[in-house]
Amino acid sequence: MTQGGEGVPEHLLGYGLDPKWRDMSDYLVHFTESEESLLSILRDGMIRPGGKAFGSAANLESRLRNQKSICLSEIPVDQLHRLMKRHGRYGLAFTRTFIRTEGGARVWYLDPDAPSREAISRMIGQAMKGGIDSADEIWKLTPFIDRVTPGHYEFEWEREWRVMGGLVFEQSDISFIIVPAGARGRIEQLSTPIPYVYHDGSATGWVAIPEILANEMDRMTAEFLESFGDPNDHLSWEKGEYFWTVPEWSTTEAAEFLFPLWLTSAWSSSSFT
Repeated sequence: MTQGGEGVPEHLLGYGLDPKWRDMSDYLVHFTESEESLLSILRDGMIRPGGKAFGSAANLESRLRNQKSICLSEIPVDQLHRLMKRHGRYGLAFTRTFIRTEGGARVWYLDPDAPSREAISRMIGQAMKGGIDSADEIWKLTPFIDRVTPGHYEFEWEREWRVMGGLVFEQSDISFIIVPAGARGRIEQLSTPIPYVYHDGSATGWVAIPEILANEMDRMTAEFLESFGDPNDHLSWEKGEYFWTVPEWSTTEAAEFLFPLWLTSAWSSSSFT
């Protein structure tokens, strides 16, 4: 993935509301430092929290036991180079929709002396009176709230999301895998149907799918594009929304309409893993 984003596949850039919004992304990426760590995550189907808790009650983790989380970033795919320097060169990308369904949310950064920060501090103080109850609702919020310390703790640029306790997923939930250029070895040998994106911006596509299945997917993709159109090519944009002049279909609904039997058998089959 080059610094300027040259060669990054177009379908990974932009945002659902408008593909031209290159400052936003439909994907959230979790990075790890080594191939071995990424392999472990893929085999287990789970991203586990590290040893450190995050959020405005991280110092209470020894008493609460519920403040650890895993981290992802909503930085656009072609601008992840700086984040990789800090968190590692191997990554997994998921859609925003999937992470939301798993309880994920953006981190809220509170500046010093801000009324919101003072209010949160009072709420935490109140919750601690008479002993800490780990079931108190406030502790479901604190992992997503960071207190900014100018000159010391300023990480708003990471555009971070968190999921409390860890993230369990199926391989079909992964949008793509990010690996260093030239790192092809053991990860691809897992024979997953997940596309790979390399740091130099190239994409290998569906590298692990057998040729006969790849050909079938190409046929289905062509049929899908002939039957359904991109709203950006046909509809006007008014007040932040499309002006629908034709029936609206979600991608899932359209795919199920065209290929109901194939989807049912394919996603229930273990041959994909």
